[in-house]
Amino acid sequence: MKFTDRITNQRGVALIAVIFILVALGGLGVTVSKLSQNQAKQASSAVGVQDSYYAAQSGLEWAFQQVTDNTGTAGYTAATGYSALVGNRTLPNGDTFTIAYTAPNISSTAKKGNDERQLVLASFDTLVPQVPGGGGGGGTGPSSTCATSQGDGKGVDLFTQYVAAGNRIDGVTGGQSGITPDNFSIPTFPTATYNNQTFGSTTSLSPNTPSADNPELYYADLQVNNNVSLTLNGPTGVGKYLTVYVKGDFDLKGNSTLNINGNVRFVVGVSGTTKDIKVNGATVNITNGALFMMASGEFKAENSFKVNSGAGSLSDNLLVMTQKEIKFENNGSAKGGFYSMDEVKIENNPTITGAMVGKSKVEAENNPTITWDSNAAKNVTGNIKTC
Repeated sequence: MKFTDRITNQRGVALIAVIFILVALGGLGVTVSKLSQNQAKQASSAVGVQDSYYAAQSGLEWAFQQVTDNTGTAGYTAATGYSALVGNRTLPNGDTFTIAYTAPNISSTAKKGNDERQLVLASFDTLVPQVPGGGGGGGTGPSSTCATSQGDGKGVDLFTQYVAAGNRIDGVTGGQSGITPDNFSIPTFPTATYNNQTFGSTTSLSPNTPSADNPELYYADLQVNNNVSLTLNGPTGVGKYLTVYVKGDFDLKGNSTLNINGNVRFVVGVSGTTKDIKVNGATVNITNGALFMMASGEFKAENSFKVNSGAGSLSDNLLVMTQKEIKFENNGSAKGGFYSMDEVKIENNPTITGAMVGKSKVEAENNPTITWDSNAAKNVTGNIKTC
């Protein structure tokens, strides 16, 4: 064998080895590439699983909060199939989910990428507050989440469970004794600017924010001066009303007039404070609607007052609820439902038509005239949420 032949043979072997190595490296590259792709897909899938789970969880939390915030309102109860909740929803953070209800469970389904997750909250009906007493639009049963009314159109009489007949009821003496009415809470005040307001000239207000169906007004102390007329125009219909939030006292001065058109709700005094509603020789008229007045302190009408007592006025259209006393003094007249977590006092010739509940007592002295009306406050409890 010649030397040149040996070199040629070695070159052939080397070429084969190089080809083998290249093929092996190519196969390894493909394997690494596929492995990387699979790992990326697995990582993406894991992220999708996690994101879809959290989005579905957000849906359940959203549904629970909505029902809690809108207790008893049509569309937020089992009786209405939670119609205000079901369907496709999107939160401000971008989470999307679909809410479905199959009694008694509610579910939330969310999809992220190719992954879809469904979470089910079993026995949802028993976990969230429903309409008081299991379906009434009012009433004052001891198991009620709202001591009086959800304003859902059912219109159950505020005093049904306590006043079967007669003209008054209290927890101690007189009327029907030994019955303790439910406590009630002052609603939470919205975050807003609250300034003192004195109306010194005739004024008419028709607010439409934050919504036309449930507009709101915000005041610190609120006063209507002598001989001044204030007209408040609220929406009409079940669950539609103007709410006037007053952190301080609400004072109707002598010969002033408060005109109510539509449904209006006053909430006077933040929870934990004692703020009053005072009607001193003033007139309150209600036209084509209902008026609900709630105070953390007392309601006092005195000196020839006229509270929902003009020609054609009905006791159906007024409800007053206080955490302190309700007082009617020194002539005057009123028609409505009156509900005190302290006591009700009627003295010195007032004329009252409707129904009264006092947790402590109902005290009538010096020639009052009291006329029982079983329809007291029914229009209020049928249209306005009272808690």
